[in-house]
Amino acid sequence: MGCALECGLCCKLLLIVISILHTQAVSASTIFINIVQQEGVGALFKGCIPRMVWTAPQGAMNFAGYELAKRALNGRTMMNDA
Repeated sequence: MGCALECGLCCKLLLIVISILHTQAVSASTIFINIVQQEGVGALFKGCIPRMVWTAPQGAMNFAGYELAKRALNGRTMMNDA
């Protein structure tokens, strides 16, 4: 689940970068090609690592909260499972 979230965020970040650069009268494919030629493929994913560091713990806490709520609603606690 976390990996899918991270991949989605990286793709979204890539689209944001292209949309910002697309304010000029140039096509998105031209911008994409220019970025790859001038800065390399890694430039398309600038900012992904900080985003992953920020969202990975959030996903873990979301999953843990879900599991805790599911157990509470089933009438069990963490102590009964141990």
